[in-house]
Amino acid sequence: MLKKLNENSVIAVDTETSSLNPQEADLIGISVSYKANEAFYIPVGHKEKTELKKDLVLKKLKPIL
Repeated sequence: MLKKLNENSVIAVDTETSSLNPQEADLIGISVSYKANEAFYIPVGHKEKTELKKDLVLKKLKPIL
C-alpha cells in the first residue's frame, strides 16, 4: 500500500477521531486511497488490540503526506 501511495501524485486521506472538538480528539484511524473505489483503513486508536502502533504508522505515512 505504501508503495502505491508513493507512486500516485493524488491521494485521498481521511481521519477518524474520538471527538469533533480538535482540542479533545484522539486519532482513532486513518483512511487512504489512491484509486477510485479502493481504500484502506488503518486502525491506530481502537480499544481492541487490533490496531497498529500509531507512531509507526505516522512515521511511514509522513513522507507521503
